[in-house]
Amino acid sequence: MSLLNFPDSIVLVKTTVSAYGKPVYDSETDVNCIFVRNTGYLHNANQNSINSDAVAYLEPYNAFVITNEYRLEEYLVVVDWNEPEQDSWYKVTSTEVNRDSQLTNTIDSVTLNLKKTTGISRVS
Repeated sequence: MSLLNFPDSIVLVKTTVSAYGKPVYDSETDVNCIFVRNTGYLHNANQNSINSDAVAYLEPYNAFVITNEYRLEEYLVVVDWNEPEQDSWYKVTSTEVNRDSQLTNTIDSVTLNLKKTTGISRVS
């Protein structure tokens, strides 16, 4: 059991590839986390762009996280806090799973590094 409070909730969306090579919705799971967002403004090569990334610290004792700890890079993350649809999608770029390998061999923390991406439609 963790002493941290995980006040935020995200949706992990698993995708598959359609016959046309486009990512399509497969399944989703709600996970509690601590979510930290960063938005920046870039100007280079006479172009302006908004760069956005985020970090999600997942509940280490969540059953879904324990089962899929080394497959979380396959997921998209949706933040559902009254955000416009286009602003709430992130792609998992890397995962850090830290274990207490000396004593209990349990997961201490799971960190997802996220990058802003476009969403997919949830068509069944």
